[in-house]
Amino acid sequence: MHTAPNNALYNNQLSQAIWQVDSDLGDGSAQLCNWMEALPDDEAADILTEATPLNELNSLLGYIARYLNGEEDNISLRELTDRCITAQTTTEIQNQQDEQQKQNAWHSMVRHYHAAIMERDY
Repeated sequence: MHTAPNNALYNNQLSQAIWQVDSDLGDGSAQLCNWMEALPDDEAADILTEATPLNELNSLLGYIARYLNGEEDNISLRELTDRCITAQTTTEIQNQQDEQQKQNAWHSMVRHYHAAIMERDY
């Protein structure tokens, strides 16, 4: 199967952008300065459910349900989480969120570099 010339050009430009981002990050001339941006809710929820053991997740969901039904008063979601999820799980969730934020920032940089390369090539 042959790749259409436009696809080959696009892939070449994307590879060049990826290489340039890696190079700039590696030599310190660029930084992932926006990696501290909060994750979208759906990404954060995915990480929470993937990293939390089922018994802890069910406990948290039970607490949230009781809170919403008015059985638990004046309690923050953070406190609910602390009551239900172990410190080890919380650390794992935070590590995964940090890694996802870095990946999002890296992909954002690649898109920016790729757009600049595409403009330059035409």
